[in-house]
Amino acid sequence: MSELEFVKPIEDIIKKNGFSCLIKNYKHVSKEDVRKSEKIIISGTALKDFDYLKKNFSWLDDKPVLGICAGAQMIAKKFGNVLKDEEIIGKFKVKLTEENKLIGKKEFESYFLLSKIFITRKDLKILAFTNDIPVMFKHSNKEIYGCLFHPEVLNQEIILNFIISSY
Repeated sequence: MSELEFVKPIEDIIKKNGFSCLIKNYKHVSKEDVRKSEKIIISGTALKDFDYLKKNFSWLDDKPVLGICAGAQMIAKKFGNVLKDEEIIGKFKVKLTEENKLIGKKEFESYFLLSKIFITRKDLKILAFTNDIPVMFKHSNKEIYGCLFHPEVLNQEIILNFIISSY
């Protein structure tokens, strides 16, 4: 999505840990790109950018995916969930409610920069909350995860655990 602010930090984490990646704007992702990929990470974007919510993202069913902030919103919407305007900016405590492959800590701080949350929970198993707001999920039947916070800022292990975990 927004390259320098949101994509570059994720790319740096991936490459610093010896992995390679292909970076593409979501508007230009082809079925061939998805076919060649083992896993997909969808980054966040600027607070006022909502173009991604107009797309279908039919390829989301094909591979393990980690959606970060706007990426998580896109995933939630794709699977029939309703988004609601709610601005959360800054560092907040996150409480894990469900064990998962991405993070083992029961409580951790994370950085938020978002303007929409999801209010329905269709097909999503909630993994963590901030102040009673679901902020981390896994699709109930697929290896598709979403974080409404930015793990590239304070919780880089989430990105690494997503990359190295076997499904």
